[in-house]
Amino acid sequence: MELDMQTAKILTTLVVGGVATLIMSLFWGPLSKVSERFFKDPEKGFKKLVIGGIALWVIVGIIMSIAVMLRFLGVIPVEKAL
Repeated sequence: MELDMQTAKILTTLVVGGVATLIMSLFWGPLSKVSERFFKDPEKGFKKLVIGGIALWVIVGIIMSIAVMLRFLGVIPVEKAL
């Protein structure tokens, strides 16, 4: 079975999101205890940490989307695969 590029990207996003959700749900307690060491108010600090991680993920996704668009438009040259 061969997947086209768009389907592969969607599946990759779903799998990575699922794994991240699983890790966060399984290790929520230990992760919150670790945040007690770094933040004065652990609950607010942990929320900021999670929101910051999600924001970083979104920013990287935006940059990758722009790079793919520029490559598609021919602004960024595409090297031929061997």
